[in-house]
Amino acid sequence: MPAATTDAPPYRTRALDRPDAVERELPGELSGPFRPYLAYFAREQLRSGGEVRLLERDGRVAGLLLLDPVERLGTLFTEDPELAGQVAGSLHGLGLFAPFPLAAHAEPFRLLRGPAGPEDAAYPFRHAVRRTRPEEYPRVGRLLHEIEGRLNPRWLEGAPPSEGCLQVEYGGELAGAGWVSVVGAHARLHSLAVRPRYRRLGIATDLVRARKIWAYQHGARSVLSEIAAGNTGSLVPTERAGLSAIGEIFLTRLT
Repeated sequence: MPAATTDAPPYRTRALDRPDAVERELPGELSGPFRPYLAYFAREQLRSGGEVRLLERDGRVAGLLLLDPVERLGTLFTEDPELAGQVAGSLHGLGLFAPFPLAAHAEPFRLLRGPAGPEDAAYPFRHAVRRTRPEEYPRVGRLLHEIEGRLNPRWLEGAPPSEGCLQVEYGGELAGAGWVSVVGAHARLHSLAVRPRYRRLGIATDLVRARKIWAYQHGARSVLSEIAAGNTGSLVPTERAGLSAIGEIFLTRLT
């Protein structure tokens, strides 16, 4: 487990205000399965009023740090555990996603990846799933806030066409929704939320499959998702939809 401080040389941080600089300056081996998404993440973070920082050490870029001031969350992309420990020691009062556990209480999230293809079209849906219209995003935002907690409303405002939200209604109420981001041939399934009273009805399973279909129709050929290790309600339908564990990331609450 990386310590908050190390004997490694200190890092320098450089704020970015142009997401295209991420693609230009990050080394190709950084961040494994998230590499295709980094420039997209940076653009969305800046659009939502967050911060994007390049981390440099020994004259080279060694990491990328995204910070959301509203949700009090950060995401660190690096292959350097000592750098991760130094960053954790400099941040306080937020949750930090990182490739390494930064404290004993860090919560593991499984990384899952699988193909997107035409075979999902044969899946027998139990519920009607439809694309969420942009004017309905505030309602989805309220659901996410209800289930997940803090939500940056700017993320929902003016979401690009590469962001799709699919939803299921039950008895006239929004029962569940999930998002998918498409970046070229890659897609990420994220922000899945189902109201507790509508769980165990197959809604999460339908939303996983529908998002895979949507991703394939928009050019993606592989999908990625990160899910809390204890969240069996999301893990089980995701694995049944053909995604397999390829690693872990960790959420550490920094004091």
